[in-house]
Amino acid sequence: MKRMILSLMIFILGFNLVSSVSIQDVELFCQQVDLEQLGDFEIPSFVPYKNEIFNFYLLEENFNGSLIIEEGKIISMKCEENKDNTYYVYINNLVTLEEISKAENSLGLYNEKVKNKEIEIKGATLGKKIKLTFTKIILKIVSWFR
Repeated sequence: MKRMILSLMIFILGFNLVSSVSIQDVELFCQQVDLEQLGDFEIPSFVPYKNEIFNFYLLEENFNGSLIIEEGKIISMKCEENKDNTYYVYINNLVTLEEISKAENSLGLYNEKVKNKEIEIKGATLGKKIKLTFTKIILKIVSWFR
């Protein structure tokens, strides 16, 4: 379950296929993203994000992108913002993502990064903000038992 949650968070953040911390690698990834490969990934049934649009921002690298999930599958990933987004994901830098992906307790480290504001997720509407609050609480509780 730990790996499923980690995989989901990395996909939501939009960098599951990036293995290095170079912004040039991210830009190259954006040019070569294979939607067929992304379409094979399904969001686990217990995760409440089935039809969402995430805009993500790498603050230090001054880079942004978007990820569209419909019916539990990734249908689009672009290196540009989407005007109809439902969530904003702010990440200090690529190193933050790399640390989470390599951590023994990735969920605990993710929660720590959120607490320290190295990762910040915001809902675009009141309903999305409430949904996100419950998700954060559940992730925190799950991390206590890891």
